[in-house]
Amino acid sequence: MNNSSSNLDTTFSSILISFMILQQLIFVVAFIGNSLVIWIFLTRLKLKSSTNRFIVSLALADVLTGIVTGVQIFYFVYPVMNDNMVTCFLRYLSINYTTQVSQMTVMFTTFDRYVAICHPHHYVSVMTRKVAIILSVLPWVLSLASVGSPLLGWHIWERGCRCEYLLIFERGYYLTSSVITYSFSILTFIMYIFILKTAWRYYSRVKPVGGDSSCNHGTNKSKTMERDVRNAKVTGVVTLAFSVCWLPFMTFPFQKGIGIDQISDTGLTVMNWLVFLGMLNSIVNPFIYAWKRRDFSKECKRTFGCFKNQEDMSQTSVEF
Repeated sequence: MNNSSSNLDTTFSSILISFMILQQLIFVVAFIGNSLVIWIFLTRLKLKSSTNRFIVSLALADVLTGIVTGVQIFYFVYPVMNDNMVTCFLRYLSINYTTQVSQMTVMFTTFDRYVAICHPHHYVSVMTRKVAIILSVLPWVLSLASVGSPLLGWHIWERGCRCEYLLIFERGYYLTSSVITYSFSILTFIMYIFILKTAWRYYSRVKPVGGDSSCNHGTNKSKTMERDVRNAKVTGVVTLAFSVCWLPFMTFPFQKGIGIDQISDTGLTVMNWLVFLGMLNSIVNPFIYAWKRRDFSKECKRTFGCFKNQEDMSQTSVEF
């Protein structure tokens, strides 16, 4: 019996150590990758469009997510931090905050692509520089108001309470946060339906004409539409990655919010690993940009000295 307990403790410690190592890897990769994104967009590609502003805002949120992930190690090394209400709350609210900022930024980026593709004649008047700046800042302000509510009293913390995410806040907070997440996802999904329908009609109308697309795509209008559709694909991949990483976890606070309190030990283990999956989202976007954005990929190659083609280096790539 003692040997079994010893083996169990050893296994648990090994899993915990592995979990902490993975968290620190996420921190390092997220910080470096997204800092590179911010640097390239600010210094090389500039903030020439609303989409670029959204990308910088999203990269900043991912940097903070990486930092928050790295900070989690202190809650294991210094367990006393779990006994204080403020530090316990910040452990989870900081993750909620950066996640909501990311999702809202993705939604506004999708809205930008929706207007550009579905209402191109109104894009310049709708998505002005002022509007783009407001929509870039708005997620940071609104998310702060939403996530900060437990610190103002929307909690059930008591002295000696376990610092577990599903045990410290009011039921309404879990329901609100999960409904907000799902609502944003649904709105983003609806906008993408319209984007895909419009893009499909465009390609169905343009591609077959004359069998030669050169004359059809030579106009500025066609080039602009193709650029907007290409950029929408990038945003779509980013949106899909966010949904895959975070929506599975949100089923747990949603269950708590609607009154389902019984979660098995296996369910809690699954929830903890789903949080880890969500944190992984902070490292994927730089790879998506490198894969899907030719201008970003070129600047990365120039930055690391891997771009040797002088002809290509002399060209100015304008993706957004």
